[in-house]
Amino acid sequence: MRTYSPSLLQRIVLGVSGIIAGVIAWRGIVEPVAFLESFNVGVADAAARNEIIGQYGGFFAAVCVFLFAGVIGWARTSSALMLLVCLYGGVLAGRLIALFQDGWAVFADYPPLLQFAHGMDGLGFLASIAALKTRPDRVSGAPRASKRDHDP
Repeated sequence: MRTYSPSLLQRIVLGVSGIIAGVIAWRGIVEPVAFLESFNVGVADAAARNEIIGQYGGFFAAVCVFLFAGVIGWARTSSALMLLVCLYGGVLAGRLIALFQDGWAVFADYPPLLQFAHGMDGLGFLASIAALKTRPDRVSGAPRASKRDHDP
């Protein structure tokens, strides 16, 4: 079985992001209403609750598993980090678009957890890019190419 060997920075970024994804998944599945209320968002009915459990719970559980597969070398490190670049970058872009649409003054009225999330998304985006740029994956357990494997 091929395994990939991430650098220390890559392990830290993937591990911390994996823990965050795990917490979001747990709260989205176990306490979806309380989770959204921490952002001052209410859940109207069972359909909305189902959507929160699926989107926050299920999606972030899958992200958590993939990130930890990257930490232990079962998934390609660069793929796990690229997922983070897209995830943090997409969420950050969405948050900034909302601020442009609503006006920057509304940020002061956001609950503290939501303000914190804006900063964490930006930090996660930058950290993911830095970790992705550190070095390519090192593969262990892969057969080495010999001169005979190449066409003359």
